[in-house]
Amino acid sequence: MRALLPLLLALGLALPAAADPCQRSATVALGPLQAGPATGALGTPRRACARTELRLGLDAGAIIATSEFYGYLHGGLVLEGSWALRPETELFARMELVRYDSVISSLSASALGPGYLSGGASHRLLALAIGGQPLLLNAYGRVLLPTAVLLDRGSWPLGLEAGATGAWELHPKLDLHAGLALFGDGAFGSGPARPRVGLRLVPGVSYWALSWLAVVGEVDLGMGHAAALDTLGLGLGLRVGGERLGAALELRAPLAGRERHDAALLLTATWRPAG
Repeated sequence: MRALLPLLLALGLALPAAADPCQRSATVALGPLQAGPATGALGTPRRACARTELRLGLDAGAIIATSEFYGYLHGGLVLEGSWALRPETELFARMELVRYDSVISSLSASALGPGYLSGGASHRLLALAIGGQPLLLNAYGRVLLPTAVLLDRGSWPLGLEAGATGAWELHPKLDLHAGLALFGDGAFGSGPARPRVGLRLVPGVSYWALSWLAVVGEVDLGMGHAAALDTLGLGLGLRVGGERLGAALELRAPLAGRERHDAALLLTATWRPAG
């Protein structure tokens, strides 16, 4: 892989220049969907473009297993911020300001309190043109911190993640993207450590129906974290945005695998400062 990087960079310099797809919209994200049941967004590949912005969201997920007399509901208010140090580099952080978890079974329980904090950095490795169309490749890292002290009750998770996101503007109305995440987590405290490592791949496509409106579809493949096949599912999103304000509605549902969530939903509003 390292031997290929100089060749790709040289190829990119030799190819004709193309417009930066990150300039397509100031507030509509380019890259993987962010909805999902993952703890603190661990294992969720980042977007492809560095930006300075604030995002407020509502997320929710559910497991409904009537045959097993079991149910699980969770939801929360999420605040996420990012700061573009340069056009290629950003720092980001995500905090679940309030999170509600409820288990419905013969022994039911619920909890309400601050959720998980995660943060990291991303950097563009290369930008080149293939067939006159721009291709971006970003690398990122993330750490998950044990801040949900009222929810975890004596067993607090820590997590690390490294990944990459690529995006290719195939057509003025069509973008292809893929995200790859390698992540691991464990816990410390009175409970078991349960160290685990997983891999997640999310290829997808964005169709720009209008200059301010994109429809996103994805395939979600997760492996190794809880089982050989954690999940094989589909994601769908609707993203809108202008110069400073944007919004997104995203839904993800598994079709097969160990993951038991029937659905995960994320609704976000984005604000980007002027300049």
